[in-house]
Amino acid sequence: MASLLRIAILKAVFVVLLAGLTGCGFQLRGQLALPPVLERTYLQVAAGDRSTLYQHLKAGLQV
Repeated sequence: MASLLRIAILKAVFVVLLAGLTGCGFQLRGQLALPPVLERTYLQVAAGDRSTLYQHLKAGLQV
């Protein structure tokens, strides 16, 4: 029983900390510059470019 109480307290503390960080406007600063080799992403899917997986990944990665 004490273990369940401890887990509940830890969850509550986590939620309060997360809410505090969100409430105070915490954001990561700036943007990360990627090296030139990582600027373009290529997809190769075994099922080809007509597969649903390929289409979803392509749509999600387009900027």
